[in-house]
Amino acid sequence: MSRLFYFLTLFIPVLIAVYYIQSDTYVPLPKSNFLGHLQNGSPKNSSNFGRFSKPLEIIDFSWVTSSKLFNFTSLKFWDFKSITTQKYFIAVAIANLNYISTAFVYVIDKSDKSQSKIFQYSSKSFFAQAIKEQRFSSVENGCTKFFQSSVEFLWICYNKEKQMYEINGTVVTEKNQKLQFNFEIEYSIEVHPSMALIYPVKMNQPVYTHKTAGLPASGKLKIGNAEEEKLLDGLGAMDWTFGYPERVCQWKWQVKNDLNKKIAKLKIISILHFFLSFGFKNVISLDLH
Repeated sequence: MSRLFYFLTLFIPVLIAVYYIQSDTYVPLPKSNFLGHLQNGSPKNSSNFGRFSKPLEIIDFSWVTSSKLFNFTSLKFWDFKSITTQKYFIAVAIANLNYISTAFVYVIDKSDKSQSKIFQYSSKSFFAQAIKEQRFSSVENGCTKFFQSSVEFLWICYNKEKQMYEINGTVVTEKNQKLQFNFEIEYSIEVHPSMALIYPVKMNQPVYTHKTAGLPASGKLKIGNAEEEKLLDGLGAMDWTFGYPERVCQWKWQVKNDLNKKIAKLKIISILHFFLSFGFKNVISLDLH
Protein backbone atom coordinates (compact mmCIF):
# COMPACT_ATOMS: atom_id res chain seq x y z
CA MET A 1 0.00 0.00 0.00
CA SER A 2 2.83 2.38 0.90
CA ARG A 3 4.56 1.58 -2.41
CA LEU A 4 1.39 2.39 -4.33
CA PHE A 5 1.03 5.69 -2.49
CA TYR A 6 4.67 6.54 -3.17
CA PHE A 7 4.24 5.69 -6.87
CA LEU A 8 1.13 7.85 -7.20
CA THR A 9 2.73 10.85 -5.48
CA LEU A 10 5.53 10.73 -8.07
CA PHE A 11 3.50 9.74 -11.13
CA ILE A 12 0.62 12.24 -10.89
CA PRO A 13 2.81 15.42 -10.81
CA VAL A 14 4.82 14.09 -13.77
CA LEU A 15 1.61 13.40 -15.70
CA ILE A 16 0.33 16.92 -14.99
CA ALA A 17 3.64 18.46 -16.07
CA VAL A 18 3.64 16.52 -19.34
CA TYR A 19 0.04 17.55 -19.98
CA TYR A 20 0.83 21.25 -19.55
CA ILE A 21 3.90 21.02 -21.79
CA GLN A 22 1.78 19.43 -24.50
CA SER A 23 -0.90 22.09 -24.03
CA ASP A 24 1.64 24.88 -24.50
CA THR A 25 3.00 23.33 -27.71
CA TYR A 26 -0.34 22.17 -29.11
CA VAL A 27 -1.07 23.29 -32.67
CA PRO A 28 -4.58 22.69 -34.09
CA LEU A 29 -4.56 20.33 -37.04
CA PRO A 30 -5.82 21.60 -40.41
CA LYS A 31 -9.27 20.44 -41.43
CA SER A 32 -9.04 17.25 -43.47
CA ASN A 33 -11.57 18.21 -46.16
CA PHE A 34 -12.18 21.39 -48.14
CA LEU A 35 -15.82 22.30 -47.60
CA GLY A 36 -16.39 23.81 -51.03
CA HIS A 37 -18.92 26.44 -52.07
CA LEU A 38 -22.11 27.34 -50.20
CA GLN A 39 -24.88 24.90 -51.09
CA ASN A 40 -28.55 25.88 -51.09
CA GLY A 41 -30.70 24.04 -48.58
CA SER A 42 -29.88 21.89 -45.55
CA PRO A 43 -27.36 19.06 -45.16
CA LYS A 44 -28.77 15.61 -45.93
CA ASN A 45 -27.61 14.27 -42.57
CA SER A 46 -25.03 14.79 -39.83
CA SER A 47 -22.21 13.24 -41.90
CA ASN A 48 -22.79 15.41 -44.99
CA PHE A 49 -19.71 17.65 -44.76
CA GLY A 50 -19.95 21.09 -46.36
CA ARG A 51 -21.39 24.62 -46.23
CA PHE A 52 -25.14 25.07 -46.43
CA SER A 53 -27.64 27.95 -46.50
CA LYS A 54 -30.07 26.27 -44.07
CA PRO A 55 -29.58 24.44 -40.77
CA LEU A 56 -30.04 20.75 -40.12
CA GLU A 57 -33.11 20.18 -37.96
CA ILE A 58 -31.92 16.90 -36.39
CA ILE A 59 -28.28 16.49 -35.30
CA ASP A 60 -27.47 12.80 -34.88
CA PHE A 61 -23.86 11.85 -34.19
CA SER A 62 -24.68 8.31 -33.04
CA TRP A 63 -22.68 7.02 -36.05
CA VAL A 64 -19.46 8.44 -34.56
CA THR A 65 -19.13 6.17 -31.53
CA SER A 66 -21.05 4.09 -29.02
CA SER A 67 -18.53 4.88 -26.27
CA LYS A 68 -20.10 6.85 -23.44
CA LEU A 69 -16.63 7.73 -22.14
CA PHE A 70 -15.55 9.19 -25.50
CA ASN A 71 -18.75 11.24 -25.71
CA PHE A 72 -18.30 12.45 -22.14
CA THR A 73 -14.76 13.70 -22.77
CA SER A 74 -15.10 14.85 -26.38
CA LEU A 75 -18.68 15.88 -27.23
CA LYS A 76 -19.11 19.66 -26.77
CA PHE A 77 -21.99 22.10 -26.99
CA TRP A 78 -22.01 25.92 -27.40
CA ASP A 79 -24.97 28.31 -27.74
CA PHE A 80 -24.31 32.04 -28.21
CA LYS A 81 -26.86 34.82 -28.76
CA SER A 82 -26.44 38.60 -28.94
CA ILE A 83 -28.55 41.70 -29.48
CA THR A 84 -27.33 45.13 -30.61
CA THR A 85 -29.38 48.31 -30.16
CA GLN A 86 -28.49 51.99 -30.41
CA LYS A 87 -27.54 51.97 -26.73
CA TYR A 88 -26.62 48.42 -25.77
CA PHE A 89 -24.71 45.39 -26.88
CA ILE A 90 -25.74 42.25 -24.98
CA ALA A 91 -24.13 38.83 -25.39
CA VAL A 92 -25.08 35.59 -23.64
CA ALA A 93 -23.76 32.06 -23.99
CA ILE A 94 -24.03 28.60 -22.49
CA ALA A 95 -21.35 25.96 -23.08
CA ASN A 96 -21.44 22.33 -21.98
CA LEU A 97 -18.33 20.13 -22.00
CA ASN A 98 -19.97 17.47 -19.78
CA TYR A 99 -17.18 17.49 -17.19
CA ILE A 100 -17.72 21.24 -16.82
CA SER A 101 -20.22 23.78 -18.11
CA THR A 102 -20.21 27.56 -18.12
CA ALA A 103 -22.46 30.52 -18.83
CA PHE A 104 -21.57 34.15 -19.43
CA VAL A 105 -23.41 37.43 -19.93
CA TYR A 106 -22.00 40.76 -21.14
CA VAL A 107 -23.95 44.02 -21.21
CA ILE A 108 -22.15 47.02 -22.71
CA ASP A 109 -23.60 50.52 -22.61
CA LYS A 110 -22.36 51.97 -25.92
CA SER A 111 -23.51 55.49 -25.03
CA ASP A 112 -20.77 55.63 -22.40
CA LYS A 113 -17.67 56.58 -24.42
CA SER A 114 -15.37 55.81 -21.50
CA GLN A 115 -16.50 52.17 -21.79
CA SER A 116 -16.76 52.01 -18.00
CA LYS A 117 -20.32 50.69 -18.10
CA ILE A 118 -19.48 47.11 -18.97
CA PHE A 119 -21.39 44.55 -16.90
CA GLN A 120 -19.98 41.03 -16.82
CA TYR A 121 -21.16 37.72 -15.40
CA SER A 122 -19.68 34.26 -15.71
CA SER A 123 -20.19 31.02 -13.84
CA LYS A 124 -18.85 27.46 -14.00
CA SER A 125 -20.52 24.23 -13.02
CA PHE A 126 -18.45 21.08 -12.52
CA PHE A 127 -19.85 17.98 -14.23
CA ALA A 128 -22.44 20.32 -15.82
CA GLN A 129 -24.74 20.14 -12.81
CA ALA A 130 -26.23 23.52 -13.75
CA ILE A 131 -27.38 22.28 -17.18
CA LYS A 132 -31.01 21.38 -16.51
CA GLU A 133 -32.10 21.05 -20.12
CA GLN A 134 -30.35 21.13 -23.49
CA ARG A 135 -31.47 21.40 -27.12
CA PHE A 136 -29.72 19.22 -29.69
CA SER A 137 -30.47 21.44 -32.67
CA SER A 138 -30.37 25.19 -33.22
CA VAL A 139 -33.96 25.03 -34.52
CA GLU A 140 -35.39 22.39 -32.19
CA ASN A 141 -38.39 23.56 -30.18
CA GLY A 142 -37.28 23.85 -26.56
CA CYS A 143 -34.64 25.35 -24.27
CA THR A 144 -31.11 25.08 -23.02
CA LYS A 145 -31.18 26.00 -19.33
CA PHE A 146 -28.27 26.96 -17.08
CA PHE A 147 -29.62 27.14 -13.53
CA GLN A 148 -27.59 27.83 -10.38
CA SER A 149 -30.42 29.30 -8.26
CA SER A 150 -33.65 31.30 -8.55
CA VAL A 151 -31.54 34.48 -8.76
CA GLU A 152 -28.86 33.06 -11.07
CA PHE A 153 -30.06 31.47 -14.28
CA LEU A 154 -29.94 31.79 -18.06
CA TRP A 155 -32.36 30.24 -20.55
CA ILE A 156 -31.87 30.19 -24.32
CA CYS A 157 -34.91 28.81 -26.12
CA TYR A 158 -36.29 28.42 -29.64
CA ASN A 159 -40.04 28.78 -30.12
CA LYS A 160 -40.76 26.94 -33.33
CA GLU A 161 -44.38 28.10 -33.52
CA LYS A 162 -43.43 31.79 -33.20
CA GLN A 163 -40.18 31.23 -35.13
CA MET A 164 -38.01 33.14 -32.69
CA TYR A 165 -35.30 32.67 -30.08
CA GLU A 166 -36.39 33.64 -26.57
CA ILE A 167 -33.62 34.52 -24.10
CA ASN A 168 -34.17 35.39 -20.46
CA GLY A 169 -32.16 35.40 -17.30
CA THR A 170 -31.27 36.89 -13.96
CA VAL A 171 -27.62 37.10 -12.88
CA VAL A 172 -25.39 39.09 -10.54
CA THR A 173 -22.28 40.64 -12.10
CA GLU A 174 -18.71 40.57 -10.84
CA LYS A 175 -19.36 44.00 -9.27
CA ASN A 176 -22.47 42.74 -7.47
CA GLN A 177 -24.96 44.39 -9.86
CA LYS A 178 -28.13 42.50 -10.68
CA LEU A 179 -29.03 42.06 -14.35
CA GLN A 180 -32.51 41.00 -15.44
CA PHE A 181 -33.30 40.61 -19.11
CA ASN A 182 -35.49 38.97 -21.68
CA PHE A 183 -35.31 39.47 -25.40
CA GLU A 184 -36.50 37.85 -28.59
CA ILE A 185 -34.65 37.26 -31.86
CA GLU A 186 -36.71 36.43 -34.92
CA TYR A 187 -35.46 33.51 -36.98
CA SER A 188 -37.24 31.59 -39.72
CA ILE A 189 -35.43 28.92 -41.71
CA GLU A 190 -37.27 29.96 -44.86
CA VAL A 191 -36.97 33.74 -44.42
CA HIS A 192 -33.63 34.59 -42.82
CA PRO A 193 -30.31 33.71 -44.50
CA SER A 194 -27.78 31.78 -42.45
CA MET A 195 -24.88 29.37 -42.81
CA ALA A 196 -24.56 25.85 -41.46
CA LEU A 197 -21.27 23.96 -41.52
CA ILE A 198 -20.45 20.32 -40.94
CA TYR A 199 -16.72 19.68 -41.02
CA PRO A 200 -14.38 16.92 -39.85
CA VAL A 201 -11.70 17.66 -37.28
CA LYS A 202 -10.88 14.03 -38.05
CA MET A 203 -13.05 11.63 -39.98
CA ASN A 204 -14.51 10.34 -36.71
CA GLN A 205 -14.73 13.82 -35.14
CA PRO A 206 -17.41 15.90 -36.90
CA VAL A 207 -18.50 19.36 -35.77
CA TYR A 208 -21.76 21.07 -36.72
CA THR A 209 -22.21 24.82 -36.41
CA HIS A 210 -25.03 27.19 -37.40
CA LYS A 211 -24.42 30.96 -37.60
CA THR A 212 -26.42 34.00 -38.63
CA ALA A 213 -26.66 37.73 -37.90
CA GLY A 214 -28.74 40.83 -38.65
CA LEU A 215 -31.95 39.30 -37.27
CA PRO A 216 -34.80 41.51 -35.96
CA ALA A 217 -34.59 41.63 -32.16
CA SER A 218 -36.24 43.37 -29.19
CA GLY A 219 -36.68 42.93 -25.47
CA LYS A 220 -36.28 44.38 -21.99
CA LEU A 221 -33.31 45.01 -19.70
CA LYS A 222 -33.02 46.02 -16.05
CA ILE A 223 -29.65 46.92 -14.48
CA GLY A 224 -29.51 47.10 -10.69
CA ASN A 225 -32.11 49.44 -9.21
CA ALA A 226 -32.57 51.40 -12.43
CA GLU A 227 -35.87 51.36 -14.26
CA GLU A 228 -36.48 48.62 -16.79
CA GLU A 229 -35.52 49.69 -20.31
CA LYS A 230 -37.05 48.54 -23.55
CA LEU A 231 -34.73 47.20 -26.24
CA LEU A 232 -36.25 48.31 -29.54
CA ASP A 233 -35.22 47.95 -33.18
CA GLY A 234 -32.31 45.70 -32.30
CA LEU A 235 -30.31 43.30 -34.44
CA GLY A 236 -29.63 39.78 -33.24
CA ALA A 237 -26.88 37.25 -33.95
CA MET A 238 -26.35 33.63 -33.05
CA ASP A 239 -23.75 30.87 -33.10
CA TRP A 240 -24.83 27.32 -32.24
CA THR A 241 -22.20 24.56 -32.24
CA PHE A 242 -22.32 20.86 -31.38
CA GLY A 243 -19.84 18.09 -32.02
CA TYR A 244 -16.31 16.87 -31.37
CA PRO A 245 -14.02 19.90 -31.69
CA GLU A 246 -10.29 20.03 -31.17
CA ARG A 247 -9.07 20.06 -27.58
CA VAL A 248 -8.13 23.74 -27.86
CA CYS A 249 -10.64 25.87 -29.77
CA GLN A 250 -10.49 29.54 -30.68
CA TRP A 251 -13.81 31.20 -31.41
CA LYS A 252 -13.98 34.57 -33.15
CA TRP A 253 -17.01 36.58 -34.19
CA GLN A 254 -17.23 39.97 -35.87
CA VAL A 255 -20.47 41.77 -36.73
CA LYS A 256 -20.88 45.14 -38.43
CA ASN A 257 -24.41 46.52 -38.10
CA ASP A 258 -25.91 49.75 -39.45
CA LEU A 259 -28.45 51.10 -36.96
CA ASN A 260 -30.11 54.26 -38.36
CA LYS A 261 -26.94 55.05 -40.34
CA LYS A 262 -24.79 54.89 -37.21
CA ILE A 263 -22.22 52.19 -37.62
CA ALA A 264 -21.46 49.97 -34.65
CA LYS A 265 -18.50 47.68 -35.09
CA LEU A 266 -18.65 44.80 -32.68
CA LYS A 267 -15.88 42.32 -32.24
CA ILE A 268 -16.04 39.48 -29.81
CA ILE A 269 -13.19 37.15 -29.17
CA SER A 270 -13.86 34.19 -26.95
CA ILE A 271 -11.12 31.65 -26.40
CA LEU A 272 -12.33 28.37 -24.98
CA HIS A 273 -9.59 26.17 -23.57
CA PHE A 274 -11.06 22.67 -23.44
CA PHE A 275 -8.79 21.21 -20.78
CA LEU A 276 -9.61 18.05 -18.86
CA SER A 277 -11.02 19.77 -15.79
CA PHE A 278 -10.56 23.47 -16.33
CA GLY A 279 -12.89 26.23 -17.40
CA PHE A 280 -13.00 28.99 -19.93
CA LYS A 281 -11.46 32.32 -20.73
CA ASN A 282 -13.84 34.82 -22.32
CA VAL A 283 -12.58 38.08 -23.77
CA ILE A 284 -14.79 40.71 -25.32
CA SER A 285 -13.85 43.99 -26.96
CA LEU A 286 -15.94 46.77 -28.45
CA ASP A 287 -15.04 49.48 -30.97
CA LEU A 288 -17.56 52.23 -31.74
CA HIS A 289 -17.39 54.68 -34.64
